[in-house]
Amino acid sequence: GSDTVKWMTLSQKLLEYRLIYVSQSGIVQVSEPIVRRDYTNLASYDVSTNQLTQSIDYWEYGKRLLIAVGVTLLIEMLLLKPLGFSLKQNWRVVTVTNLSTQLLLNAVLFVTHYFEFTSQDWSVLLWFELAIVVIEAVVYALLFKEKTVMRRVLYALLANAASLWIGMIVYAFTMDFTSGLWALFMPIILLQIVL
Repeated sequence: GSDTVKWMTLSQKLLEYRLIYVSQSGIVQVSEPIVRRDYTNLASYDVSTNQLTQSIDYWEYGKRLLIAVGVTLLIEMLLLKPLGFSLKQNWRVVTVTNLSTQLLLNAVLFVTHYFEFTSQDWSVLLWFELAIVVIEAVVYALLFKEKTVMRRVLYALLANAASLWIGMIVYAFTMDFTSGLWALFMPIILLQIVL
């Protein structure tokens, strides 16, 4: 038979692991070490061959992508009015821009996670987030028609900061990382990493 292990049940700090299987009769089997490829991969263990293999859990990855895009669009749409922009005039620009940047970001994350993205690579993620803020600021500065260019750039900065922070809280709660409380302090953590 085979057993399946989802990454969420394993320590997030593992770069390599072995599976130890103990049968009902007390026979112990230890798999060869395997490199963890992604937090949305599945690991399948075949007891008869003592082989551990990985496959991508596209459903889980897609679910996380939809949550990220949904949270981002919701937050950024909600911030239009308080910053003096019309939802009716700008929703298309915000939607297309965010779908494009989210597609870019998640394609990069998918590739880097599959090829052994580690916790030391958080600076890569922060650089990509910064690039997205710059891209969105330029797009909004050029395509929004209301307010000053500076106000449009401010919107991009605030909307991205808010969506990143709220997204981290939602992600933390979905992953059950100490009930997501750590993410409440994400702005402080990010500032310390950057500074």
